[in-house]
Amino acid sequence: MKKILLIALISFAFCSSAFSNFFSQRFLEVKAGTSFGVSNNTIIGNDVFKKDLVIDLRKFADNCPDEGFNIRVDENTLVAAQINILNFHLGVTAGTDIYERLTVGKELFDFLGYGNSLGESFKIDFNNTSDAFAYLQFNLGFPVGKLKFDFRPAVFTPLFIIKGSGGSATFTNTSDGKMKGVIDINMDVFSPYDVKIENGSIVVDKESLKESVLSCYGIDLGGSVRIPYYDYFNIDAVYQIPIVPAKIGNKSTVKGSYEFEMSVTDMENAEFTSNDVDIIYDESADFSINRPLKLGLYLDKVFEGGYFHFRGGAGLGVRQPFSDYAIWYPEYYLGCTVNLIDMFKLTLSTEYKDQVFIHQLGTSLNIRFCEVDFGLSLQSANFKKSLEVAGVGAYVYVICGF
Repeated sequence: MKKILLIALISFAFCSSAFSNFFSQRFLEVKAGTSFGVSNNTIIGNDVFKKDLVIDLRKFADNCPDEGFNIRVDENTLVAAQINILNFHLGVTAGTDIYERLTVGKELFDFLGYGNSLGESFKIDFNNTSDAFAYLQFNLGFPVGKLKFDFRPAVFTPLFIIKGSGGSATFTNTSDGKMKGVIDINMDVFSPYDVKIENGSIVVDKESLKESVLSCYGIDLGGSVRIPYYDYFNIDAVYQIPIVPAKIGNKSTVKGSYEFEMSVTDMENAEFTSNDVDIIYDESADFSINRPLKLGLYLDKVFEGGYFHFRGGAGLGVRQPFSDYAIWYPEYYLGCTVNLIDMFKLTLSTEYKDQVFIHQLGTSLNIRFCEVDFGLSLQSANFKKSLEVAGVGAYVYVICGF
């Protein structure tokens, strides 16, 4: 019996090693996928996901922070191809990055929760910040002695940038039970192409899109250096450093005013009495933009046998670095992965990334020629709200190769 058990253990160890090498690396692989996240800082899952829905507007008003109600949206889509030969890899990645932050003044929830007096006007301010980039990235990795270098230089172009823009909405209750409103917007859009108005709507000038995007680009350098410190223990220094900013010479200031009237009991059928939108062009604008700067130091520990992997560390992020709009923020990551000979992985992690707290459960299913990675997350810019389902995220990537 002992001999049979010993033979079984040796056979399992041999098969694990063999299959681990078989599933761990493809010679040529193509990857495609997307990640998406949306969150807010006021409304939590328990407020809306229940059998008998009762919307407590006063509770929303009391819970809304002084800086106002905000919504954040992050999206990344990519397609990549890569060749792997032992510890050397060479590839290319093309994708888009979109970041959106909309903030609405606390006055909105104060009005919904507590109302206002007849004939009394109240004003709500709102502002919007958006970054959208397309990029082409080259991936190169190789060892030098015990060090492992990974270089990811990228050429990027801004699709549109919205900064310091917003507007206001003013509402007044009338004696006949109706509400009159005026919405004013003043939005600065920096883009390498022209925008125009058609039938009262803002549209992109497609004729200038391709030519302008190709002429407006910047360069940054991302990558990492892996330093082995001890058996199964590594230190990763990661970075994304702006090298050349993209310069945009086209600024479109969108100004609009909307006047409407609606019944308090029938807000869906508001009647617009005035609709005035105009775009002011400034072709002499000189606006420089970079993708976020990132610096971080992370520790990797693979436990004996390779079945458990721990990663943790912290860093610094700067959105719109080297500009008057620069925002500095810390980042961190803590995660643990269970790995069954690279055929199945399960990762539980928590992190603060791009000013959003993210708690994520991810999985990976790998049958060598095809791999599917997918995961779900809870998230919010407020840590407590991120644990209370004030936002959700998801990602899915498919990798094929041999």
